[in-house]
Amino acid sequence: MDLRRSRVRELRLTRNANLSYAVGLVATDGCLLGTGRHVAFVSKDLDQIHTFLRCIDRLGATIRHDGTAFRVYFGDVELYDWLKAIGLTPRKSLTLGGLAVPDEFFLDAVRGLLDGDGSIAHYVHEPNRADYPGYRYRRLCVRFYSASRDHLDWLRTRLSLALGIRGALIRQPRELKHDLFALQYAKHASTVLLAALYQDSGESEASPKVADLGGLQIATGYDPPLQPPQAIC
Repeated sequence: MDLRRSRVRELRLTRNANLSYAVGLVATDGCLLGTGRHVAFVSKDLDQIHTFLRCIDRLGATIRHDGTAFRVYFGDVELYDWLKAIGLTPRKSLTLGGLAVPDEFFLDAVRGLLDGDGSIAHYVHEPNRADYPGYRYRRLCVRFYSASRDHLDWLRTRLSLALGIRGALIRQPRELKHDLFALQYAKHASTVLLAALYQDSGESEASPKVADLGGLQIATGYDPPLQPPQAIC
């Protein structure tokens, strides 16, 4: 008998678009605690907290606000074991690898990764204002961030197979901390990726934080100050 178990939902978890999106969120802004039953998720966006809870059928969970972010923390053995089976572990930041998400729901999980620790930059670039004041063009860049290179290697490979796009893996050195890695997609690849993620989200309840791309800049999730990057491939 598993003494950890408690009944928190009427129906058992079933793999679908919403749950796969939640996997992406937990892989970035959430964690499994070492208790064997507790799951935590943090976001500055209250709507994203509600979306996460809806996706995992835990709308009754208590939401706390500490002044800088909203947090949920709850015991859920079924969800905990399900997330572990997919590839999440306690203290995953440096050890996260691939996620066992089937092709059918892979892009839903990617949407969660992007809405968690990803960024979208879209702006008008003027490369030589002095000599060519009228020369302007739009730039678009999608980035995924992680302290685990293995995780971004997996993501880059899966996106290449699914969408035929190529991304660059960049190391961001950080003083007194582990390096941060960024998987970066340029304009064409970003256009293909965003169209696949947000043009038709199917049954997913995810609320994409993608504003009107006609604006000068859009950001979603975590976009740290840039240090001199080191392209590693």
